[in-house]
Amino acid sequence: MALDRQFDHQSSSRLISVLHRTALTAVCVVIIVAGLGIYATFSKFVVRAAETDAERVSQAFMALEQQHIVHPRHDGVEQLSVSSAEVDHLDTSLALLVRPFNIVKVKIFAADGLIVYSTEHALIGQRDGDNADLQRALRGYSVSALQNKDAVFDLNSEQRFDVDVVESYVPVRNARHEVLGAFEVYQDVTQYRAEVFKGVVTSLTVLVLILVAVFSSAYLVLRVALNRLSESQQELHRLATRDGLTGMLNRREVMRRAQEEIARYRRERLQDHGHSFVSLLMIDVDHFKRINDLHGHQAGDSVLIKVAQLIRNQLREYNEVGRYGGEEFLVLMPGTGPGQALKVAERIRQQVADYRFEHQRERFIVTLSLGVATVIGDEELEQVVRRADQSLYAAKERGRNRVETVDTELSGD
Repeated sequence: MALDRQFDHQSSSRLISVLHRTALTAVCVVIIVAGLGIYATFSKFVVRAAETDAERVSQAFMALEQQHIVHPRHDGVEQLSVSSAEVDHLDTSLALLVRPFNIVKVKIFAADGLIVYSTEHALIGQRDGDNADLQRALRGYSVSALQNKDAVFDLNSEQRFDVDVVESYVPVRNARHEVLGAFEVYQDVTQYRAEVFKGVVTSLTVLVLILVAVFSSAYLVLRVALNRLSESQQELHRLATRDGLTGMLNRREVMRRAQEEIARYRRERLQDHGHSFVSLLMIDVDHFKRINDLHGHQAGDSVLIKVAQLIRNQLREYNEVGRYGGEEFLVLMPGTGPGQALKVAERIRQQVADYRFEHQRERFIVTLSLGVATVIGDEELEQVVRRADQSLYAAKERGRNRVETVDTELSGD
């Protein structure tokens, strides 16, 4: 029974361990995915806010300085262009306009990708035709992305290091909503880095607390359920393998274990050249019907319970004892030869004979008849049990309260 409990405990422990690992993995995955999602959400908010600022700045700048930026070609078509004489004026105007928005760089592109104005003057006149974001802006779409720059120069030509910027491309339209070009605006959003980190950490902390609460509650419920299941399994196993009165193995279980021991004996016999033994004791309570008739069936039940305990007291831990039927018990003794089996049987007989049974203040003596048989060669279990039963019959025929064996050819261990 201890092995059964150990097995059930180990099975439950393994299941709990698997669930622990699964839950921990799930929590880690949820936290990582949630962290990335929360960071992406905050970042998207920052990018969208910067894009809105870029659109406002672009619209305001065009409204203020359109006459310095939009010029008709000879065919009357409007285009973006800035003369060198207008650059200083645009610098001053733009610096005042973008100061509240922490914008560090602005470029204005013509429809063909030519940079007609830039706060970084060295870029004016260059072309950026392969820029995919610029091409989307020239098709009428605003495009923004968050980037980290090792260093950038602001509008005051001061260098900033490790800067988070949102690079936005905003289309420039005329009164007929035709796209004339695009603004490229760099907005420094480094000040939001700590806020984004704080938001992510706060959100994840709340999420972790929720997950811990949920998984802890689920674990407690599951642990209780597993304990109850384990107890139910143990009870079912006990009912299937144990005698309800004495608590010993029932006939089917003791015979199953005897079959296993004989199979192991055969393997060890081949390896150890015949030095291994398995012995059986067949035990019967003498005149058990008379006990029931004289003292009642409750007395008979108490006798069987006590006899089972006394038998168990004389056995080794690895020996097995089962109720074979009625008032009969079968003892399985692996590693015990015929001589030692006879000694154990005699100790059992003597202990029961010396014990004074009592029921409702009536005292009486109980004796046992015992038959001993040891496995010989390649015998099957049924053959050994038959010889043990024959030995028991011989003990009864010779006066009861004695130990007998028909294995006369086996002289000792």
